[in-house]
Amino acid sequence: MGLRTMFPASREKPASQYSLGANIPDKKTGFGPFTGSDVALLREHYNLSTWILLGCVLQSGIYFVFPRSYAAFPALLLFGWGIVDVMLMHSGLRKDIYIEDVIDGKWSVAYPGPGETEAIGGKPGDNGPGAVMILGTRSNSPMGFFAEGFKEVGDRFRTMLVQLEETREDSGFMGMSTWTSAGERSSRNEYATISYWRSVEDIHQFALSPVHKDAWKWWNDTAKAHKHIGIMHEVFALPERSGWEGIYINYHPTGLGKTSRPVKNKETGEVTWVNPIVDASRGAYRTSHGRMSRGDAEGKGTAEMPKDPEIYNKF
Repeated sequence: MGLRTMFPASREKPASQYSLGANIPDKKTGFGPFTGSDVALLREHYNLSTWILLGCVLQSGIYFVFPRSYAAFPALLLFGWGIVDVMLMHSGLRKDIYIEDVIDGKWSVAYPGPGETEAIGGKPGDNGPGAVMILGTRSNSPMGFFAEGFKEVGDRFRTMLVQLEETREDSGFMGMSTWTSAGERSSRNEYATISYWRSVEDIHQFALSPVHKDAWKWWNDTAKAHKHIGIMHEVFALPERSGWEGIYINYHPTGLGKTSRPVKNKETGEVTWVNPIVDASRGAYRTSHGRMSRGDAEGKGTAEMPKDPEIYNKF
């Protein structure tokens, strides 16, 4: 029996990682009117000392409202519930949100060929993304994400992603994930996305679409007023479709693992969406050389490579 994807193809078009956080589909993330992306950006916008000082200010305000003997209760209750909540998840008495959607063991990504939905007939690297784009933006203002014009940058980016999600069958857009700066700069106001595409030509085609040209024009017309906003992109072409690989261990679907490709049935015209996650505990997908079709088709590795633990071989 040949290699197959770990999850069946779906008739329902899956949302990209970015779209889930931005509440583009119906699934709700975040808190109240704020999306999951909004909450993450707000959390990362301020450093630890700012959040501690904000808590001190709130606690001081409570002292003026309630008797001193009661003023400490809210902080103690929240802190106590945080500890109890962690212990309930750790002991299995409550759903552990930290392992939600995590796939145990060692897995990789492989894409079925034309007409295939779950069986992988080609060699590693076939039928994968033909281009990768990193798109970033940052605020060079002490106001950070609250600086003038920054919200509109985000709104226009969201509008473009809505269109990409709606036209994925034709646009060549395969999926996108979002990331924030790790903090090498004290300002920390940097946000980036990594997107995967069928080809560089698909990226260029989207760049010339009305929704992108409208955003482009807005940027050019307001550039003088928004010198504090920075944008960047990097594009990587993969013409051989074998210059990439991915390995994930005890990880939730992310990056390439959260992409999908449409496959149309030639007889019925029905479109199904292929999930690319495959077992990487054996065979060519066990080693980097194998995953990149550069030898080691059996995944034996070399004497210098540490052997995988037996726990990976459970699939």
